[in-house]
Amino acid sequence: MPEDFKQDNFRQRQETDDDKFKSDIPDPEEVYNPKYHKKNSGYDNIGIYPDNEERNMSMLTHLAGFAMYIFPAAGNIIGPLLVWLSQKDKSEFINQHGKAALNFQISFTIYYTITALLALFSFGILFFLPGIVWIFHTIYMILMAIKAKNGEETSCPFSFPFLK
Repeated sequence: MPEDFKQDNFRQRQETDDDKFKSDIPDPEEVYNPKYHKKNSGYDNIGIYPDNEERNMSMLTHLAGFAMYIFPAAGNIIGPLLVWLSQKDKSEFINQHGKAALNFQISFTIYYTITALLALFSFGILFFLPGIVWIFHTIYMILMAIKAKNGEETSCPFSFPFLK
């Protein structure tokens, strides 16, 4: 065989082999930085993924609701409010989780008040209602903190959208 034919045949095979693997190689425009983008995260559609500090602060906004054990009257609102106000300008992720945590805490403060009044005015018949609210409150506070730590969007069940 002539040498030119071998060279051309080799080039054709090489191009064909390269085409097979082209789909596996991402386009440079599609390559994402794991610091700002993570597949299957709630923030996938806007192309950001929170870094570790943002996720920790977002988790803290949810866990700050446990301040109700230090300041019983409004500690569950004051804790997340302080964290959110000090960190909301640093990241949209922290801002969203801070608003969600505050909406959740305000809603559960209303639920605590209503169930306590129902227990009081039912002469103790509905004494278990504040306990049920406390169980849901604690469980969902921890679940939302875990979601924040994983970099996911949070959906706060049973909460009213006071802050949007």
